[in-house]
Amino acid sequence: MAYRAPKPKTRPLMDTPPHRAPGTAPAADERPRPRTPAFFIRLGNLLNRRGDPHLALAAYDRALQRSPGSRTALRNRALTLWRLGRIEDAARTLRRVVDLAPADGRARFELGLLRRRQGRLHRAAVHLQKAVCLEPRSGRAWIHLGDTLKLMGEAGRALEAYRRAALELPGQAQIHYRLGATLNALGRREEARRQLARTLRLDPAHDCARHLLCALQGKTPDRAPAAYVRRLFDRYAIGFDRQMRGPLAYRIPARLAGELAARRGGRRQYRSGLDLGCGTGLAGAAMRPWTRSLTGVDLSPGMLAAARAKGLYDRLVCQDVVAFLEASHQCFDLMVAADVVIYLGDVRPLLTAARRRLAAGGRLFLSTEGTRYPPFRLRRTGRFVHHRGYIEDLAAACGFVIERRRSLVIRRERDGRVHGDLFILG
Repeated sequence: MAYRAPKPKTRPLMDTPPHRAPGTAPAADERPRPRTPAFFIRLGNLLNRRGDPHLALAAYDRALQRSPGSRTALRNRALTLWRLGRIEDAARTLRRVVDLAPADGRARFELGLLRRRQGRLHRAAVHLQKAVCLEPRSGRAWIHLGDTLKLMGEAGRALEAYRRAALELPGQAQIHYRLGATLNALGRREEARRQLARTLRLDPAHDCARHLLCALQGKTPDRAPAAYVRRLFDRYAIGFDRQMRGPLAYRIPARLAGELAARRGGRRQYRSGLDLGCGTGLAGAAMRPWTRSLTGVDLSPGMLAAARAKGLYDRLVCQDVVAFLEASHQCFDLMVAADVVIYLGDVRPLLTAARRRLAAGGRLFLSTEGTRYPPFRLRRTGRFVHHRGYIEDLAAACGFVIERRRSLVIRRERDGRVHGDLFILG
């Protein structure tokens, strides 16, 4: 009988040594090593660096088969799940680390970040507070604790966390900016000015600090920097809807829905809607029943991610609203700019571009925060307020007809109600 060589046993990819050129002998560090948990952890790290998180996850699972209590494997597995968008699975895995080692400050820190990503701000604050207790020299943990507390509306406690972060990480412009913005929110203007000025000394290109400092110095630029708007709304995307519907009692979407229902009634839908500065889709929810297609435009990737999750929009674009209108070749018969011009002092570029892209017979709904002082001013909050006469004159100059103007309370604020106007332009 003829001799047959035995078939080589096949092994999973993750058990094989790294690739080498055909016909070359394995180097010493490529020879098969004992398949220990550490081996699979290192393999998972390598696969992650090579951009293959699914195989990395399998490698960490192999490590955990051999050592179920490996905190390193669990932590790396959790971070890989997070990278894959499996946030709840990642949180459960990190919870196992915390159960195994309640004094693991790093695991507490990472679990706090995950809970905040889920919008569970109270749980996030609990874990981050424990993290700074376990590792009080961690400046990053103090920063994230402050950010979480500020999202919860606890500016006083956030301020103390930022102060501690500044002690652990001296000379960091971003920490002094956070201190300045928080002091401003607390009404401590002079202290806020000092912190913002220090931010600019550390980082002269810090547009966000420059914008807030202008507001505190009584200066009025033409618009807020794009970096300021993007940073602001990326940070507030988590829990944004809850804040706007709850403590701030934001009323524009409800008023917009009422106006659209009264105008369209049983008539056909608009062909195409454009939500300028769409955010998380609060105005989009009011627009969706009345338009066949809906496009949303916003500068904040964080806001757009929240809007995408709602499934309201046919298209979402991350771009400045004026730049989008100027570059677009499409006409829309329904446009909404809710809480957009509060970050644009000079509204002429917006109205000029919107008029070109508004279809015949179309409507533009525009909301403003009001002031008695024409034409517009930058408030200490960093938002612009506009005199209604300025908007009316500018709208007419740009070729619009003002069909209606309604005065209303737009939202609540720490120091009272915010009054403004909703314009319907045709």
